[in-house]
Amino acid sequence: MGNTYYWEPDVPYADNDGSDHAGNELRGTAAFEAMQNGWGNAPTLAADDVVLIKKGNVDLQHYVTLVLDSQQATWATGDAVKDDNGGGEWEGVIAYSDGADPTTLYVGLTNCNIGDITPANGINNTTRTQKAGIASADIRQLTPTVAGSAAAGNITFRGVNDTWTEFTAGADPMDFQVIFDGLVDGGATQATYCLLVSTGPDYVTFENCTFQNASSHNLYFVTNYADYWTLLRCRFASSGGGSGLYSNTMMRMATIRDCTFRSNAATGIYMPGTYSWLVHCVFADNGTYGIDSPYSGTAIVGCLCYDNGDDNLRVQSNNCVYGCIFDGSIAGSGVRIDATVAMIIACRMTNNNQYGIEQDTANGGSVEDYNVFHGNGVADLLNMVSGIHSYGDGANHIADPADDGYVVGSLNVAEDKEL
Repeated sequence: MGNTYYWEPDVPYADNDGSDHAGNELRGTAAFEAMQNGWGNAPTLAADDVVLIKKGNVDLQHYVTLVLDSQQATWATGDAVKDDNGGGEWEGVIAYSDGADPTTLYVGLTNCNIGDITPANGINNTTRTQKAGIASADIRQLTPTVAGSAAAGNITFRGVNDTWTEFTAGADPMDFQVIFDGLVDGGATQATYCLLVSTGPDYVTFENCTFQNASSHNLYFVTNYADYWTLLRCRFASSGGGSGLYSNTMMRMATIRDCTFRSNAATGIYMPGTYSWLVHCVFADNGTYGIDSPYSGTAIVGCLCYDNGDDNLRVQSNNCVYGCIFDGSIAGSGVRIDATVAMIIACRMTNNNQYGIEQDTANGGSVEDYNVFHGNGVADLLNMVSGIHSYGDGANHIADPADDGYVVGSLNVAEDKEL
């Protein structure tokens, strides 16, 4: 059994150990990185540890990297620092001082945002009674670098409500949401990412977390092979220039369930990788694809994709799609199969700009059956053989099926969109 730690992000930073929520809880945005690396009094997360996160905002504007104009080797975690103009415009606590580079500090701000820092004023370490100049001040990205590995086992970050109670069936997931927000300084600045996965940690779970308003991707996997991740009841919204979730290489064997990807500038999700599951998720109003699935062995089950700018689902490798709704793509098809093979069963393709299902290659070998097609702009299918049990507008489809299980969702798009 691992340990349970408590983190309250939406308060000023404090160098606590997280052992309870009666005064020792980890506090402030900077604690996220501190607990992964054992900075100061924070724990170093290990196998089967669970971090309970109190509902609130993880504000990147409260966590900054300060680069000093001279080395300060004696400055350490827990030191109190502030603006050196005499007025104390900003105050903070050092979360980490890089011993290999004593000019770099990671600071949790306690009374202000990054926009309140004026580098020209310099910095006053009141704990050490020492001062230094500031060369630059930047938003510190939240970067899990050690949380979870094949050896370490499971590590879970779980949002809880404002009384530290965990989610139970029938509760409103919004009462448990922890918001990793990239929008800072009242909109004047955006963090590039809300969360940057930089070294491929394995066996990591996020529950009840929202990632929103980054200038690029909200959640970005930048290096090889982050395996066995689980995302449960999470939200990915309003990325400024990228996707809700983007895996640069392969996030393999992932389970993504009951999540929402909405209003991202590019794709809702650039699908993680081989042998992954997308289950009961919503993809809506994204700038390009709802789902872009480039890797094989992925199963997409019971998902709702609608009103995305291009194809609601783009399949680039061997996937199985079952029991999904693809409605109202703005400029594309419900499903587009790009030079590969897919199996699409018991889905609904309605009101898409181009086709219900579009296969780039004639006789490409993909299979569709038990599907519903209606109101697609060009035709039900392109380069596909009609499933003998599907019905729709096309000449090869059943026009008036029996009421025996073909219905996917409510067949009322307005109702489905409330799921």
